[in-house]
Amino acid sequence: MKKIKHIKTKTFFASHPLYDTMSKLCNPSGEDCGAFHIYNDIIFNMDSVCDQYYDENGQLTETVYVRGLNQQEEYWTVHKTKYKDGKPISESEDFQSERIEDEHGNTIEYKTFDENGAIVTRQKYKLSYNEQGLIQKREHLLGFRKGRYSIYEYNDRRLLSVSYDYLKDGSLSWKFINFYDEQGQLIRREEEFYGDDFEGMQDTPKYTLISVFTREYDEEGHCILEYLKCEDGLQPDELTVNEIEYAE
Repeated sequence: MKKIKHIKTKTFFASHPLYDTMSKLCNPSGEDCGAFHIYNDIIFNMDSVCDQYYDENGQLTETVYVRGLNQQEEYWTVHKTKYKDGKPISESEDFQSERIEDEHGNTIEYKTFDENGAIVTRQKYKLSYNEQGLIQKREHLLGFRKGRYSIYEYNDRRLLSVSYDYLKDGSLSWKFINFYDEQGQLIRREEEFYGDDFEGMQDTPKYTLISVFTREYDEEGHCILEYLKCEDGLQPDELTVNEIEYAE
């Protein structure tokens, strides 16, 4: 299999009342700021680009993420991160972070800092594992989700099948259901919303978000296109295009 040298990931959104409203707020002049892509006769507007660079051994060395491409250039945000052994070692001068992992390699604490080194955000978790070594429960100890927790269930292929997100009082807020194909690729996700501290709670879902995934692959088996169709109509359809450059 060929080794990857560079991947340019472009993310696009289709026209939708929610997305169009946000675009007008961010770009009131209406200036055509970004590129577009046509798929299944649908026009998708570019929202972000992420460049990923790899060394001769196929290890990720740097990412450059630019978002807000539906706005004028002065409002774009750029986030650069360098990696060593697959882990971030430096980031943009105006954004630094620190990640602490447990013995399983999962994050149990995450902090971000401003350019002066002051803590901007801090999140801390307590993780519980099942007999297969998979995360069974995640408790939020610090951060804006403090007191909330999630429960995870897996299928016989060790793939996440159902997850539950609970509020501080133990009320179910979200339920996520994943469906996979024979190759273990996610093909459908259903997200049931039961309520939160702001909208109140109920025993049946207030609404369900349904996402269906279609993918295309190159000769090396890498995904070069992913189409996320929102069958619920509550969100814009999303298109991700990966332009892959292989080492010679």
